[in-house]
Amino acid sequence: MEIYLGILIGAVTFSGSVIAFLKLSARIGGKPVMLPGRHWMNLTGLLVVIYFGARFLHAETVADGMMPLIVMTVIALLFGVHMVMAIGGADMPVVVSMLN
Repeated sequence: MEIYLGILIGAVTFSGSVIAFLKLSARIGGKPVMLPGRHWMNLTGLLVVIYFGARFLHAETVADGMMPLIVMTVIALLFGVHMVMAIGGADMPVVVSMLN
């Protein structure tokens, strides 16, 4: 379980920090990007991460546990991007301090 949660938190932090860096260096726009249905996307992502966490915990072999781990990692990376893209450029220093 520690591996799963560690990778989950690390992936969200990494991708969120990359987006914060890109916004602070003006390589991408500083305006918040608000996707329609973003709360439903977050809820769906959370439920999928919980489902694959259960599959990861009950995996019989290492190979059986890799697919849930990979899917969760991709979802966590996307969530980090989604979470930070919804925040305006003026609040990026606060985001950076929270992610670190």
